[in-house]
Amino acid sequence: MLLQLSHVYKIYGELHAVDDLSLDVERGEWLAVVGSSGSGKTTLMNIIGCMDTPSKGTVTLDGRELGRLNASQLTDIRKNVIGLVFQQFHLIPHLTAVENVMVAQYYHSMTDEKEAMEALESVGLADRARVHVGDYRALSLPPVDGPTLFVGNPPYVRHHRIAPEWKTWLLETARRRGLDASALAGLHVHFFLATAEYGRNGDYGAFITSSEWLDVNYGGLVRQLLLDGLGGQSLHVLAPEAPLFSDATTTSAITCFRIGETPSTMRIRRVESLSDLGRLAGGRSVSRQRLAGTSRWSVLTRETPRLREGYVELGELCRVHRGTVTGANAVWVRRDASPDLPERVLFPSITKARELFGAGARLGSLEALRRVVDLPVDLDVLDDDEREQVDRFLREARARGVHEGYIASNRRAWWSVGLRAAAPILATYMARRPPAFVRNDAGARHINIAHGLYPRERMSDVLLDRLADRLRAEVTLAQGRTYAGGLVKFEPREMERIPVPGPDMLAEGA
Repeated sequence: MLLQLSHVYKIYGELHAVDDLSLDVERGEWLAVVGSSGSGKTTLMNIIGCMDTPSKGTVTLDGRELGRLNASQLTDIRKNVIGLVFQQFHLIPHLTAVENVMVAQYYHSMTDEKEAMEALESVGLADRARVHVGDYRALSLPPVDGPTLFVGNPPYVRHHRIAPEWKTWLLETARRRGLDASALAGLHVHFFLATAEYGRNGDYGAFITSSEWLDVNYGGLVRQLLLDGLGGQSLHVLAPEAPLFSDATTTSAITCFRIGETPSTMRIRRVESLSDLGRLAGGRSVSRQRLAGTSRWSVLTRETPRLREGYVELGELCRVHRGTVTGANAVWVRRDASPDLPERVLFPSITKARELFGAGARLGSLEALRRVVDLPVDLDVLDDDEREQVDRFLREARARGVHEGYIASNRRAWWSVGLRAAAPILATYMARRPPAFVRNDAGARHINIAHGLYPRERMSDVLLDRLADRLRAEVTLAQGRTYAGGLVKFEPREMERIPVPGPDMLAEGA
């Protein structure tokens, strides 16, 4: 008998992790232990592997009862008799894969690199023999002659999954370099900073990451590093519609750099398809001054197209305004008309982007829309009954602390949301598909989930219809700004840059 367990228990207080288990394993026999999470499998393996002892019962391995052995004898069994594969890797992070195998050799016999390599080859890991396993941010490179090449695809991990101590590392390391950082940064930002820290002048590299750092506030650290320290050489942004990585949930960017350089220009380009990628030396030169002077680099990847004959920018015809921020939708947005408030302070409004996507070309009814409470700044314009209703509502809002919120406390009157007038065209501005442009026949208001297009000069319904039609037909995701998860956003000023037919073309119906 190779292994025998007799009435084995492992008890933690009231918990019986192993409860009266007996089993026999013959020499040469294979036995699989299967059970749900928490059923005691790991505890059992630790007992058999001499990593733990049973509360009751006996374990006999190869004729030796483990409970009768001292610590030195148990160590000998762990070293020479039984092997235990842990759920965790338990690797030494500053050693390579082959060196980790040689550690086991050291404690068992003599180190033999050739034998260690053969072991890695037998399990298909020979190509990873010299790979260091560890946290990139704690990198310790061995001394080498000549430059080091840093090539990587840093994992896409959002800030809420990053440990607080590493957020502290990011902030303090950036501060020491005289740079600003944000604890909201994704893990790819950490990789750029670590590379700047551990690389030497003359080292170079290329990372493929999410492209969101080009525009978001926390990406400012990467933009600073590429201008001072990392030495940005070229930037290649992969178009959202280009099917380069079928399993990717975010738009990618390839960033090439040479550590220690202070570039006067960077080459920047937009890659529409894999066949266009080619050598990472293409793109148009963008000056350091322009790079430093803009907080959103994605716009620099797009050549400003020459307007077609008869076309103008949308901003020449319409102002684009984002909807009002309520500051507390749970208070100011009502699902239906409320009998506890005057009808004249309840405004049917677009409060969800899907209401526009679902409307098609025209919003013709207010019936399905939520109501936004928008009170006048001067409450004295209300009659006595209305004022009583509003006062009751405001007491409830105060009790919830609404008046102390950032948005409300910075309004002229905290109780007055200040909805904009109904826009003749409403547009979504953030989605994974092109914006919806909807003619607002119903006269709905909108909060900050939508943009309103307001003509600079009076436009007839016919012209507005034609303008909305052309926007729906011609606006693409490539004209927006890409964020995490493939989201594309159009800021008001960016939407005003969209080329559209001029008044004459619209009038002709061209």
